[in-house]
Amino acid sequence: MMGIIADRIGDKQVMVLGAGLMMVTLFWLLIAKDLWMLFLFGVVFGFGHGGMATMESPIVAHIFGMRSHGVLLGLVFFSDTMGGSMGPFLAGYLFDVTSSYRLAFILCAILGVVNLLAILLIRPLKSPQRSA
Repeated sequence: MMGIIADRIGDKQVMVLGAGLMMVTLFWLLIAKDLWMLFLFGVVFGFGHGGMATMESPIVAHIFGMRSHGVLLGLVFFSDTMGGSMGPFLAGYLFDVTSSYRLAFILCAILGVVNLLAILLIRPLKSPQRSA
């Protein structure tokens, strides 16, 4: 779905949309009290996350070109995997220390804001001028 939207409005705009949806849902977790609110979080967060994931390859190509696309995309996926594997341990530790996930949700929401701001700052690299 997000790939179709990207074809119409652009890769970066879809990445901004995905990051925005994820950020809003992370703040939503701070007020969620009922089960339906958790289900709504899952649907909207998943849609945003899926949109961002599908745009990683085109955005890497847009910023850096295709010359080293595989290596750079591998670094992006490695970073994603490291963050995804450390996050649950940190959240569990914070729960053990505070008896609540609230601090973990606050930190995730703040990181969501940082993520959105970083995406908004994305600019393609300028091609070096070649002398003839």
